[in-house]
Amino acid sequence: TTLEGLLLGLGNRVTPTLTTKLNQLGLPGQPRPRGYPIAVWQQAARLLGEGAFPEIPEDEAQFQLGRRLVFGLGETLSGKAAAILSRRLGPRTAALRLPVADYHGCNFGSVKALERSSHEVELRCLDYRFHPAFGRGCYQAAVQVAGGVEVWCEVRADDREAHAVTYRLGWAPV
Repeated sequence: TTLEGLLLGLGNRVTPTLTTKLNQLGLPGQPRPRGYPIAVWQQAARLLGEGAFPEIPEDEAQFQLGRRLVFGLGETLSGKAAAILSRRLGPRTAALRLPVADYHGCNFGSVKALERSSHEVELRCLDYRFHPAFGRGCYQAAVQVAGGVEVWCEVRADDREAHAVTYRLGWAPV
């Protein structure tokens, strides 16, 4: 599950105190068939960012949390298979398939990928209810897993009232 990947990615940064706080939210109890409610995920992401990365600002903590999620998912059985496939597809195809990966990994919102060049993709996220830096970390790490080098991701537009974020994702041309 996504939660399992996130906790694996954080490793020893998940302290007993942080585990207690997550348990109070109903996490990491048994996975639910339809996942956890958005409010629970939002609180968990905030708690994990603050608890696992207390020494850095919130934006950087959420970015690191997103990266750790992707790398932690790579430690699960399904994540290992997805990483192998992603490397075979390469960074361009993997980036263009991020809406599919996002759909299967998160039941909140939708993502549309628009190819801007052979090494740059725009991602438009609708009904996005997480910190924009979290998504930036996830998307950048996903393209790195696919073999992208010098990968970067920036927030191009952030409309928190409309729950919409647009990212620009790129990597060095091969």
